[in-house]
Amino acid sequence: MSPIDLELQPTEPQRALLAAYEPLRKVVETIFIWTERARMRRRLLTLDDRMLRDVGISRADVHGEAEKPFWRV
Repeated sequence: MSPIDLELQPTEPQRALLAAYEPLRKVVETIFIWTERARMRRRLLTLDDRMLRDVGISRADVHGEAEKPFWRV
């Protein structure tokens, strides 16, 4: 008895649907990235000076990073 191949391949209509949703997927992914970036910048503001020294970041660096808009790296 031969092993059963369980790897499913999308049908042509399914591939077309996936391709149609790709731009939306990219938009949602970008929003998640921006949200996480903004959250991390806010979190930096909560670190005390000892913690900042531990990671080698100055308070001025933190404020410079926190002032950046969420879309800017």
